[in-house]
This record gives sequence, C-alpha cells and structure tokens, in this order.
Amino acid sequence: MGCTCEDDDPPAPIVINAPASAAAQADWNQDAAEKTRAMNMVNQYTPEGSSIWGPTGEQISGIDMMGVTQTMSPEQQSLFDSANRMKQGYADFGESQMGDVQDIYGTAFDYGQFGPAPTLDETSRAVARANIIARNQPQMDQAQQAFETKMATQGIQAGSGAYDDEYANLARRQNDFYLGADAAAGNEMAQRYGLDINARNQAINEALNARNLPMSEMSTFMSGSQPVKPSFLSTPTTTVTAPNQAGLEVANMNAQNMYNMNSYAQQQANNRANTQGLYSLLGAGGNLAGGYASGWKWGGP
Repeated sequence: MGCTCEDDDPPAPIVINAPASAAAQADWNQDAAEKTRAMNMVNQYTPEGSSIWGPTGEQISGIDMMGVTQTMSPEQQSLFDSANRMKQGYADFGESQMGDVQDIYGTAFDYGQFGPAPTLDETSRAVARANIIARNQPQMDQAQQAFETKMATQGIQAGSGAYDDEYANLARRQNDFYLGADAAAGNEMAQRYGLDINARNQAINEALNARNLPMSEMSTFMSGSQPVKPSFLSTPTTTVTAPNQAGLEVANMNAQNMYNMNSYAQQQANNRANTQGLYSLLGAGGNLAGGYASGWKWGGP
C-alpha cells in the first residue's frame, strides 16, 4: 500500500496581489464616486426658473467635469434686470459722492473752532456773586439811608445801645443777603456752565452730522446696490459606498489558508494512523513467521 511521509511540506500560503487589489479598489471607488455625483445632480424646475446639470467638456484625470446652468423665468428675469438697473443707479450715484467724502475726511475735524470748553472755577462764581450784589446794591443803599433817617428822626445817637441794636439788625439782614448771594452765585455758575457746555456740544454735534452726512448718504445708496442671486431648493445628497475589495480579498485569503492548514493537519493525522497500522501488521507477520519456525502448526501440536 502507498505511504505519505509525515514530513511532507505544508501547502504554501495564498497571498493577495496587492497592486492588483489596490487598482481594483480604486476602480470601485471611482465608480461609486461618479454614481454618487450623478445621483446628487438633480435638475430643478420652479416657477422662478430652472437649474440644469450638464457636462462642461472638461476632464480631470479622465473624469468628465459637470456644471450647472441656472435660468430664470422671463418674468423673474425682467424683475431681476429691473432691480439690477436700480441698484446700478444707486451704485453710480454713491460713487459720484466719493469725491466729496474724500475732500471732507481728508481734513481732520477741528474742535478748536468751537473755542475752549467751558469750565467751573472761582472766577466764574465771583463774577456771578458780584453781579447779584450789583443788581441789589440800590436796595441795600436805600435800606442804609432809611436806617440813618430813622435814627435821626428818633434822635437816637450813634454809639448808643438803641442805635447799636438797630444797626445790628441792618447788618444781619445785609449778611443774610450776602450768604444768599453766595448760594445764588454757585447755582448761577452751574446753570451757566450747563448752558454753555450744552450749546458747545450741540454745535459740535451739528458740525459732525454735517461732516458725516455725505458718507451716510453714500453708504445708504451703496447698501441698496447689492446684487441679488436667484434661489433654488437645496438638493438632497446621497452616497454610494464602494465595496471593500481589499477587505474581501484578505478575508477570502485567510479563509482559504485556514482551510488548507486544516486539510494539511487532517492529512498528517491520517498518515500517522496509516503508518501505525502498517507497523502493527508487520509485527503480527513477524510473530507468525516465528511460530512456523518453532514447529507451530494450526489445529494443534
């Protein structure tokens, strides 16, 4: 009977052709990409117009390039053209104002033209106090004259107690008036400062408004000159996934190699069993030959 030796070499493992596998995977990927692109290039037809995909006649790495053409309906195209003409008019007028704006902003704004800013100081308060006293000086003089006339009519002499009492009353009234004048001077100074600073600020604001008006007008016209693009619905996107060529080949290779190794192991086990059986038969034959040699016979001595 035949015999397969136990030291036979195992079957060589199967390996994938990496370059061929990569090339095949690249083909699958490109095919999936082109199908994905084709499925996402959805033509649109709306009352406002249409959006149509088509080849551009260009190629990149052998791949046809696609482009989209957006066309408006006649009514929408007429409105679009009218709006653009109006916007162009705004833009032209705004551009015509650029020279004036450059002339204005080419010169720094001069705050000195409004004079020094008002300030709060003692001189202002003193002037206000002096003005209050000056306005009331005739009444004070009349009160002094009335006092002297009263003293003379009543025969009250200077230096007497009655004279001193009456004069103290007059002096107290005059002192109260001076204290009131001090307070009124402070209030008048604050009021005058507020009026002066408000007047100056108003003058500055008016000058700044006049300075910024050309820029504001130009910006208004330019903001109305922005182009308007037609709008279309968002296109839903889909994706076509390429098969995993390399992964499938590796999985098949591993499965085949595992099968080959299992088959090889089974074959080795069978070889060992066959070899052991052959040895057993040879041993039995040797014993039989020995019996014949010693006079042993079948059926008894």
